[in-house]
Amino acid sequence: MISICKFSGLRITFWLWLLILLVSSLASRGETQSSSSSRDGQRRLSAKGAEAEDRTIPAILVSDIHFDPFHDPARVQQLVGAPASQWSSILTAPPSPNQQQAFAALQQSCHARGVDTPYTLLQSSLQAMRTRQPDAKFMTVSGDLIAHSFSCRYATLLPGSTQSDYQAFVLKTLDFVIGELRASFSGVPVYVALGNNDTGCGDYQLDAGSDFLVRAGRIVAAGLPLSEQQQALKEFAKGGYFSLTMEAPMRDTRLIVLNDLFLSPKYTTCAGGPDPAAAITEMAWFRVQPTPIRPVGQIVEMERRERATSPTKPVRHSRWLSTECGEICRFDGLKLSGTAKPSCCSRRS
Repeated sequence: MISICKFSGLRITFWLWLLILLVSSLASRGETQSSSSSRDGQRRLSAKGAEAEDRTIPAILVSDIHFDPFHDPARVQQLVGAPASQWSSILTAPPSPNQQQAFAALQQSCHARGVDTPYTLLQSSLQAMRTRQPDAKFMTVSGDLIAHSFSCRYATLLPGSTQSDYQAFVLKTLDFVIGELRASFSGVPVYVALGNNDTGCGDYQLDAGSDFLVRAGRIVAAGLPLSEQQQALKEFAKGGYFSLTMEAPMRDTRLIVLNDLFLSPKYTTCAGGPDPAAAITEMAWFRVQPTPIRPVGQIVEMERRERATSPTKPVRHSRWLSTECGEICRFDGLKLSGTAKPSCCSRRS
């Protein structure tokens, strides 16, 4: 039997960076020799500091873009009829005369609690990223690329559309946002995960193994190394998760991207029913992912976000342990001593 360790009540965004491997893989192969001379000690410390600086790899970590293509409601029909590659020319045109009134009415109709990201804010954010980190070597996007209440906005403005039409527009929006990120950092790998809003049927709704995942996988995998694309496509089509070996300058670093939607207590299929098999299958896949250079009991840091009562809940980190079974399991602060080994194994009799 496969068990899942303590995911109840959490909205966990899993980005398993095995970046801790970077330290060991890029660390100096020499050992610092002891010396009674304080001057020699200072020189060694300075050299270590310079070496650490050389090992620092700049990156950009992005989350919750929530791009809103409905910000100018009069333009939505144009966006529906145009490929994602032409959206910029539509969105850069002057706003429609009644944009403010029409958008306010849409907000009220969908009971929106705030304003998501219009095109102008997306572009200024991308410019700020380029200014702050022009030498980024990779980018991660941990989900929620499209606006809140996306299905309501679409249905309100395009009432005669089908579910297939809606799914196509979601995919086109994902394609546009990811394309803008890639164009802003040409040649930089962009690793993308889905969020609870990024589905073809509604917030927290998704079917494992669906056509939506197949088509979304093509968008996500398009920017991955050619050697990794086919396997990523195969994995993503099952549940929106995948793993790969990161490109240079990362060395011996495995990136595992999980779709946390299946782990949420709010999750349902597109038909509105439960599907616990989706989470079980994903976590079974996760536990057999390769964990190179990972001794038993060594800690892995995993980024997560908890959806709590406060919308300002900070990003937290959970700790995970590799086990004698070759797995990585949740670690809740238990201190190991002597020869004790972590025992959170995926299979129990």
